[in-house]
Formats: sequence, structure tokens, C-alpha cells
Amino acid sequence: MKLGEPDSATEDGSQLVYQWAKVKGFWMMGIGNMASSGKDRRIYNLVITFDRRGVVINRELLMNDL
Repeated sequence: MKLGEPDSATEDGSQLVYQWAKVKGFWMMGIGNMASSGKDRRIYNLVITFDRRGVVINRELLMNDL
């Protein structure tokens, strides 16, 4: 629990998920009278899986660009 409270967990507690996001960049584009801007973000999910004794048996870091 040194990572703090997880963002989600399975009902039996066999998996904990921690989620965070990082902004990779900010962009702005303009053509004539039209302008657009946005942020490039990456979402991270750390999924930790435990066995019946509470021992970590797997951890996986998933990344998604938005």
C-alpha cells in the first residue's frame, strides 16, 4: 500500500490498478480565421496481480495515447 489507494480493484482484491496521465505536448494550429489547439496525453495504468497469499505474481504497465 506504499503506492496509496488504488484507482480500482477487483472485488476479491486480486488485482489493483493505479492510473495517471502525463501531457506530452501542446499544439496549436491556425488557418485563416479558424484556429484549433489541444494536448497530447498519455494515460498509464499499472496493474498489479496477487496470488491467494497476497504475493505479487504479475505487474503490467499499460500506456494509451490520447
